[in-house]
Amino acid sequence: MRTTGGEKNGLTGGATHSPAIWIYRPDDRREEVDVEVELDFRGNGFMTSSIPNYNGRWRIHIDPKLPYNKYSSTYVDDAWVPYLDYDGFRDGTFQTTHGWFVENDSAKLVEWHRATLNEYGFNETEIDDINVSYVRMLLDRQYKDTYFAIYPQNKTIVDASVSLKVTPKPDSVSRLWLYFVPVKARSALLSPPGIEKVKRKGYAVIELAYLTDREIPKVISDKSPEGERFLSHAGAPLLNGALRNHLK
Repeated sequence: MRTTGGEKNGLTGGATHSPAIWIYRPDDRREEVDVEVELDFRGNGFMTSSIPNYNGRWRIHIDPKLPYNKYSSTYVDDAWVPYLDYDGFRDGTFQTTHGWFVENDSAKLVEWHRATLNEYGFNETEIDDINVSYVRMLLDRQYKDTYFAIYPQNKTIVDASVSLKVTPKPDSVSRLWLYFVPVKARSALLSPPGIEKVKRKGYAVIELAYLTDREIPKVISDKSPEGERFLSHAGAPLLNGALRNHLK
C-alpha cells in the first residue's frame, strides 16, 4: 500500500506530540521518585521535539500524589506535565494487514477512540489526555478522504523502530502505536486486529501514539511478509533544495 505521505512534520509544540508516556508507581508506593528514560530511534529515524526537554535522555521527577501533572525534569525548573511526549520521524517495518476503518468525522473518531482505547485497557485519564491532543490533531489536519485506515503497531514493532529504556527497570512496559492513513474507501482486505491489553503490574510504563504519514512519511519499497518498509526523510542527504520544496 502506498501512503499519502511526504509532508513535513506538522507537530510543533504544546501537548500535541505523539507518543505519550505515562509512568506509574505501585499503588502502595506513593513516595516521590526520580527515573531516567532513554529513547533510541533506529535506522534513519530521529527526534524533532519533546516535552519536557530530552537532552540525551529524560531525567524525570515523579510525584504520584499529584492528581494530574505528575512529571517534571529532575535538574531543570520545567513545568510539571501530565505525561512525557516526544515527536519525530520513525523508520521501521509496520504492519498494514490488521486494523479498522473509521469514518473521517469528529463524532465517529471520538466514539471509536474511546471505545477502542477502553478495550485496550487505557484508563479514563489517559483516554482524555489523548482525546484532547491527538484526536484534535487528526481533525486539525483536515484530511479530505472519507475514512481512516488505522493499523495498530504492537510492542515488538514499536521497539524495533524506537527502543525505550527506563531506569530503574519497570515491572511492565506496554507500547502501542496507532498508524492512521486517510483512504477514500473501505477495503475487504483489512482484517480485525487482536487486542493485547496494557499491563499495569506494579511499577508500570505505558506508551500510546497516534501517527500519520507526517511521522512515517512515505513508502520507499521493500514489500515484505511482515509489512511494508517506511523510511523517514532523514534518509536523504542534508535535505537538498528539491526535498525541502517537497516537505513544505
